[in-house]
Amino acid sequence: MAKLPAVFNASKHDGRMGFNVIPAGRYKMRIVKSEMKKTKDGKGQYANLTAKVVDGQHKGSVIFIRLNLVNQNDEAVRIAQNELATLCDACKKGAIKDTEELHGVDFYADVAVKAADSNYPESNVIKNYYTLEKGKAGAPKTKVAQQDESDESEEAEADEAEEDSTDEKDDSDGEKDEEEEQEEAPRQAAGPKRRIFGNKK
Repeated sequence: MAKLPAVFNASKHDGRMGFNVIPAGRYKMRIVKSEMKKTKDGKGQYANLTAKVVDGQHKGSVIFIRLNLVNQNDEAVRIAQNELATLCDACKKGAIKDTEELHGVDFYADVAVKAADSNYPESNVIKNYYTLEKGKAGAPKTKVAQQDESDESEEAEADEAEEDSTDEKDDSDGEKDEEEEQEEAPRQAAGPKRRIFGNKK
């Protein structure tokens, strides 16, 4: 038991940690935190990026981006590199040495809702990234375009690659559960600049 110093009225505070699932659509976002973590088996590393919605009804909502940049599975690495390249394009960064260089740069992202399964509840995933100019003038902002059968095949391939690299448990803060919910290699969506999550450059 922990006695609080005063009565806490939850209705007077915004948030709920930003881990709520938001509707599919296009959102203005920015990276607010990033770090490299070891995979559970200790043989790989992934970049864990925290993206936050910066305006609109769902301002403050958080989505985690997990990029398997060091992995024994070459396909998982290729997918992660393609996604990171697209994110760099959206942030107008030609080359980076540290993920911190992506912090604080606004971009648009197509967000989808990943259905719940036997292991994880419903969650959000990012399908594509755009610069502010292209994102604002581009595709519909309330619904992510559906993928064709070839896209679905590539997503299945990405899922199989991801199974070889699971998330290391994070005991340091309240992000652990949400990171585990987001545990899946990113999937492909059409974008005006480059197709990611499985397409060869």
